[in-house]
Amino acid sequence: MKGFLIFFSLLSIVFSLFITLLLNFTEQAWYLYFIPGILGILILYFYKLDLIFLLTTVMIPFSINIENFEWDFALFVPTEPLLIGMLFFLILELFYQRSFLLQNFMKEPLFFLILLYFTWMFFTSMTSQIPLVSFKYLLAHAWLIFPPLVLGYRLFLHKPQWQENFIYLYAIPLSIVVIYTTIHHYLWNFDDKAGQWVMQPFYKDHAIYGTAIALVCPLLFMEILNRKRSLIIRILAGIMFTILLLGLYLSFSRGAWLGFIVALVAGLIVYFRIPFKYLFISFLVVVIGGFIFQQKIFELLYKNKQDSSPNFLENVQSITNIRTDASNLERINRWNCAIRMALDYPITGTGPGTYQFLYAPYQMSYERTIISTNAGTLGNAHSEYLGSMAEQGFPGMMIFLAIIIYVFYMGFELFNKLRRIDPQKSYLVFGILLGLLTYFTHAFLNNFLDTDKISFVLYTFIALLLAVKHNLVNKAHKEIQIK
Repeated sequence: MKGFLIFFSLLSIVFSLFITLLLNFTEQAWYLYFIPGILGILILYFYKLDLIFLLTTVMIPFSINIENFEWDFALFVPTEPLLIGMLFFLILELFYQRSFLLQNFMKEPLFFLILLYFTWMFFTSMTSQIPLVSFKYLLAHAWLIFPPLVLGYRLFLHKPQWQENFIYLYAIPLSIVVIYTTIHHYLWNFDDKAGQWVMQPFYKDHAIYGTAIALVCPLLFMEILNRKRSLIIRILAGIMFTILLLGLYLSFSRGAWLGFIVALVAGLIVYFRIPFKYLFISFLVVVIGGFIFQQKIFELLYKNKQDSSPNFLENVQSITNIRTDASNLERINRWNCAIRMALDYPITGTGPGTYQFLYAPYQMSYERTIISTNAGTLGNAHSEYLGSMAEQGFPGMMIFLAIIIYVFYMGFELFNKLRRIDPQKSYLVFGILLGLLTYFTHAFLNNFLDTDKISFVLYTFIALLLAVKHNLVNKAHKEIQIK
């Protein structure tokens, strides 16, 4: 294999020289430069599929939507073509080497729930109001979900050293994008309006940019706290955490801030081991108090006229402005549309991916805002939960919620075990759980799981949790056999 790769490298150099000479005679052959790279990647698919997964991890923060360059369809390059190739080879493996999948996944409740969710997505695509849109959505989710979940799990299971290395493989490129964005933002005097698009072309807007940063921040912070990591690694983690925290602040993404704050509070609760009974009592007090004083609370919310602002505290305060903030009012408009659509199609929904094409008639004139549109622009339902309910009915939303609940149940059970027997690994698991919490909190306000920028990272996190869990189980089995 090594000799073949050397031969291929030499052949690529000769080919590149040939193309350079050819370009002297015609300017229309530029695309031939990509042929050696494409052939090299094809070879890796056959021999080193794990390297394709790692390459995709590095490229996720740098991927660019070709729709931005006046193409007729949306596709993130180079990551989505890489994911499509991984899905194809996974399907081939399913037919020729199914033992790994059957032995490791079919007994895993979480994988069963994800398969159930995908099966329900297929069924609701068949009953969709716009079947072509739904099946395209279904196909896209196949390569967004299964390659990171299956390949990530296999890599982390057989090569545990990549469980921590993955963090840096993703965080370093993301830090580069944050540095680029910050410099670009500086050239615009850190204007909050410019802050909504200065991360382009790598991220569509400030919301998804902030989401991506919030996902990985808890992991880096856990690396800093982990005293069993080398000093160099902890310093590197500290530098990247500082860069990303600055990027999160300058993203002006209130949803990402909220997710990060919730994760921070949850982290403090677990760190100080606050008994559950106190948390439950506090929760009951808040719920009962909210019910008793709901009228007063609504009046206070209605009096809040603070719009989004570059000032951090004012921006946080604007989250509860349901009177004048156009972004908040439009989000409520979209949520109400999703609820009405779900009530019309409670079992199967309107079909995966159809919300943006069908929500317009569900808008009420008194709920429309200055940024309302009938064209399906400016995002979808602005909620993973209500979006799945509108497009896949109440069963679809319930399965989605079941996946989330089980992930955290499994994750915290695993964390409690590791805290006793492997504290170093417990830092990793806790960081993943807090990272996931940032997104699933933000998911009440936005929905980004239809993009590789978030979906790939989130499902890789889940794969990492599964690998750590199964490594622990396998280790326990070996110890029992030795005894």
